[in-house]
Amino acid sequence: AKFSEQAAAFDRCTAAYRDGTAGDVTPARLNAVNDRMMLLERHMLTDVTLPGRPLSWYKHVVFAPSLYGGYDASVFPGVSEPVSSANWTAAATQALVVANVVDSAAAFLAKPFF
Repeated sequence: AKFSEQAAAFDRCTAAYRDGTAGDVTPARLNAVNDRMMLLERHMLTDVTLPGRPLSWYKHVVFAPSLYGGYDASVFPGVSEPVSSANWTAAATQALVVANVVDSAAAFLAKPFF
């Protein structure tokens, strides 16, 4: 399941709830949608710390504080930061990590949740 397709389907679902066109809206269904959103974010974490991070809690593959920019955010930090320093081996390794995480998130979104 492609992440973009699954994310678009989930976006349509959340839009229907937001717009009031979802039909049978119950507290349990709203909780399921909210839980799905929270758990999707957790699926963007790796099992190991991002490279170069001194602290073990930086595991999000999409966003992290920049190694070089203080409090600036780095997007896909495991890939973008090695690329900026021409460390192609680390960038390729991290690209595979990101691909696996995104594939896992897509599989999670593909599961029925009602």
